[in-house]
Amino acid sequence: MKITRLKAKRGGRYCIDGEIVSRDTLDEICKKFLNAEGLAAMWHKVIDSGVCVIDLDFDRDENKILAIKNAELAKEREKNAALEKKLMQFKIKAAKYDGLISAMRTQTV
Repeated sequence: MKITRLKAKRGGRYCIDGEIVSRDTLDEICKKFLNAEGLAAMWHKVIDSGVCVIDLDFDRDENKILAIKNAELAKEREKNAALEKKLMQFKIKAAKYDGLISAMRTQTV
């Protein structure tokens, strides 16, 4: 993530990877990834040099999290399929029972 400070008439304007954002928005975004010391260092570097590059490597973590979530979804789908199978078995039993009850009623009447 490349943070740059563009000089303007009133203070400065800030960009994240070429997209202009407000100071508050920049601060909120950076708070998600940096602690208080890192945030202060980022602001000092941006104000002093005009550019700060923060290397955030999410690819490994994101792929790991996605793999875990996909495995959890697969387990849930298996559980749902087993429950649906049981439900169908119970529906069949209920239909047979209803059929027997109606047959018994028609014979006694």
